[in-house]
Amino acid sequence: VAGNIPKEKDILNVRCYSKVRDMKCVAGLVLGLLLACVCPWSRAYDPSIQWKTLTTRHFYIHFDPSYQHLAEKTALLAEQIHLKLSRELNWTPKEPTHLLLTDHTDLANGYATPQPFNRSVLFVHPPNGGQLDFESWLESLITHEYTHVLHL
Repeated sequence: VAGNIPKEKDILNVRCYSKVRDMKCVAGLVLGLLLACVCPWSRAYDPSIQWKTLTTRHFYIHFDPSYQHLAEKTALLAEQIHLKLSRELNWTPKEPTHLLLTDHTDLANGYATPQPFNRSVLFVHPPNGGQLDFESWLESLITHEYTHVLHL
């Protein structure tokens, strides 16, 4: 009977192996999620675009040079929206927010994230039909995404 009792060193080896295996699983899961989040967007933009940046007091607006006029319009709208929302929410980001204007998709949408810095990507393909003209749609999109930035 004494021969069937595991020795203390065997128990410790099993525990160490279990912890190492668990750490590898967690690391693999984290890496997989990170790649799933980063990779699709890192390949989403035409690498031949020579991006330009328009700087305002509260925004860096990154755009394809063919969207110069749209970037200028976005700059004016974004600053007006900043004044309104920062007053209503009683908060202003310490650093300017990056707005990326792109049309690499046919979606009329965007997204915002505070990591690694305050950033919002605006898909400047307007929605089909509906009651909004391009001007009011763009204002609504910037307002919506910038509200996320201020809340995140």
